[in-house]
Amino acid sequence: MKPDDILITKRLILRPVRMTDALLIQRVFPRWHMARYLSQVPWPYPKNGAVKFLRATALPAMKRGADWMWAITLKTGGDELRGIIHLRKGKTNRGFWIAPALQGQGLMTEAVVAVNDFAFQKAGFKKLIISNAKPNYGSTRVKEKTAARLIGRGRERFVAGVLPTEVWELTKEDWEGWSSKK
Repeated sequence: MKPDDILITKRLILRPVRMTDALLIQRVFPRWHMARYLSQVPWPYPKNGAVKFLRATALPAMKRGADWMWAITLKTGGDELRGIIHLRKGKTNRGFWIAPALQGQGLMTEAVVAVNDFAFQKAGFKKLIISNAKPNYGSTRVKEKTAARLIGRGRERFVAGVLPTEVWELTKEDWEGWSSKK
């Protein structure tokens, strides 16, 4: 990621994650209701989980240019990480989580809009494929509110076990049509 990959919205600043975020990730993230619908998270979350994740996975992938991972921060809350949104090249392209106290306020939708703009305008994506556990209604709602189309269903292993999944697609054309109307 480059320094100009900072994304600013009405209420948020999305900045690249950094090693110093490990303490906040470790404090906020390891909650069952946040991790249960994720597929590549050790559970119970280890005491060094955030450090290991940043050092071995996130920061190297960002350096290679294969991933973009932003810390979600509030404009009014300093530089403190409140969640993460992740864009990646590969089979599925986007994932996210936000602190429980901030859920249900439209902040994740706001972050997704900024990341979708980045994906299509700066990173060169032609489409995004996004999946979620079917019981993860919050994630489904964000996709519905941001122009993604349900294209399939399946099953996948998550922290909570093997669950039904939904697979969504968002094309650059669909995104441009949706964002021109907002």
